[in-house]
Amino acid sequence: MREHDVRSTWEGNATDRERGGSIPVDAGRAPTPGTPTVQPGYGVYTLDSVGLGEVSDTTGDYFTVKQGLLRPDLYIPFEDVRDIRPDTVYVNATKDEVELKNWQEQPLHREHPSAGPTRP
Repeated sequence: MREHDVRSTWEGNATDRERGGSIPVDAGRAPTPGTPTVQPGYGVYTLDSVGLGEVSDTTGDYFTVKQGLLRPDLYIPFEDVRDIRPDTVYVNATKDEVELKNWQEQPLHREHPSAGPTRP
């Protein structure tokens, strides 16, 4: 398993960060040392604070969320990460919006630029 780095655009002061304040992220920028990362074991929540499950893996442009025994895994693109807090990831969607997204389908990705799309 790999961790996926995401560069923070948060400009809060050190005291706010120490208290576990919200860290908005910009997934489109290169990571810098000390920035937050999505890691296995982090809880995943919607904008309206509904728990989706726990990060089980990070791969390429998305991370996998285990929802439990009776619900399918979710494959959430890093571009849909809204905030990272200590041990917690917030996605940029409400509970109702999650139901409409195609996050239950594992994304195709390329192993090599010249290779065709494959399922991991």
